Amino acid sequence: MNANLRTGEHYLESLRDGREVYLDGRRVDDVTSEPGLCGVAETFARMYDLARTDEWQDTLTFVAEDGQRYGGAWMEPRDREQLAWRRAYLQAVARHTGGLFGRPVDYVPLFHLGMLDIRHDFSRGDAAFEQNIVDYWKYARERDLALAHAFIDPPLDPASELPETSLLKVVAQTEEGVVVRGVKSVATFAVHADECLVGAFPRPGLSPEHVVYFSTPMAAKGLRIVAREAYGKGNAFDRPVSQYGDENDAILIFDDVFVPWNRVFSYGDPKFALTVFPRITEWAHWSIICRLAVKAEVLLGLCALIPEMVGRARTPQAREALGETIRYLTTLRAFIHASEDQGKLSTSGYWMPDSTLVTTGRAYSVEHYRRIISYVQDLGSQGLINMPTEATFDHPAVGETLDRTFSSPSSAARDRARVLHLGWDMVCDSYGGRQTLFELFNAMPWTAQRDLLVTQFDAEPYKLLAKATAGMASLDLAARVVGTGQGDTLDYESMGTVYANRSLQPNGDGAQARATAK
Repeated sequence: MNANLRTGEHYLESLRDGREVYLDGRRVDDVTSEPGLCGVAETFARMYDLARTDEWQDTLTFVAEDGQRYGGAWMEPRDREQLAWRRAYLQAVARHTGGLFGRPVDYVPLFHLGMLDIRHDFSRGDAAFEQNIVDYWKYARERDLALAHAFIDPPLDPASELPETSLLKVVAQTEEGVVVRGVKSVATFAVHADECLVGAFPRPGLSPEHVVYFSTPMAAKGLRIVAREAYGKGNAFDRPVSQYGDENDAILIFDDVFVPWNRVFSYGDPKFALTVFPRITEWAHWSIICRLAVKAEVLLGLCALIPEMVGRARTPQAREALGETIRYLTTLRAFIHASEDQGKLSTSGYWMPDSTLVTTGRAYSVEHYRRIISYVQDLGSQGLINMPTEATFDHPAVGETLDRTFSSPSSAARDRARVLHLGWDMVCDSYGGRQTLFELFNAMPWTAQRDLLVTQFDAEPYKLLAKATAGMASLDLAARVVGTGQGDTLDYESMGTVYANRSLQPNGDGAQARATAK
């Protein structure tokens, strides 16, 4: 097996690097053995090992133009077929992890792919920064790194002067690099990553020292990782998601962290963040729908299994729930495939999914997420709450009675319990609550995604068609303009303004809610 594919044990060992992680008011010695944190590490260690098996090698790895085999996260899709391969790869990862991880190891490389694609613009013409982008891609690909990212800033009072806040900024420069100080409030998966991509989120009033994009190892001196409370703890019977772990969201505190120049990708232009940030997110946003479709598959399975296990599969309520969940899943799939079919070659010749279809699909997926999980709650009802634990089933005084009571012609009592426990974990308790909040605000809530649609969709040809239909313009001209899609171009500066406006609202794109309420 190619040396570029790391083993699960190598990944686990890389997390024992002395990183400064804090959980519940104490420093964690080893995240790979800490209850509440070790589950995620073990899950992705299994994924690294799975990629090395004969059965999954061709799904989870690929052979690049240099003849070397690499992890699927580092595929550079040059055409529609390669993008479809990448979707199959990331959905295979999602199906092995229940679709529960919003930041699997294949996610952040898509931001680096976006930077690689527009590397000249991203580096603002600085040849050294442009080379850093290329070199880092090769560096991370060869080591099959697990990466996190941190763009979201802590909630700030709009009336505050930015230099007086905890907004991350460069506080010193030397010939060797820069020194950064400040806070990033949401860095999901940072506890379990090798390195973190840090960048500036668009917002008004940024100074040059606030606009810096770089990558840093999680064990960098002066970097403190504050992990939130861990959910999903318990045995795999009572808390089925415990077998995967709880994807932790962390706050990153940079206390004069040194970043060498070869890890800096852009620096110093406030307008840059407004115009370029949307351009590096295209593939990452596409991947969100692909993963959510897998999560919809799991939810659909629950909506089919729960009524079946209690003998109510043919009731109108069960049929409605199953039908609506099928509609949700197939609609997400339609958006995914349409965005790929309508994609185009990007700046550097990569196949990029259609941005409008991706944004529309994401908005649809988030807008209807609450409704879909409510079907699981309705179908499971009190059974989601009052289902015996494994230890209770095992107790000699009550276990036999409970086995008889909860068994049905279609399912054994313990199977029924496991399915209902999964439903509880995914849509009800603290783990499920975090899942819901994450999906609702991940990469902006659906209302902000709707605003993005307005900025990126040119309505002028359709106004012309309406006028022509009303007899105010030429129907021939309108038909030609609309039929060719003339004018459907992306205005990245306007899109960046949507991001900036979100940063002024109380919860930004959900950062405060995600940081404090999960």
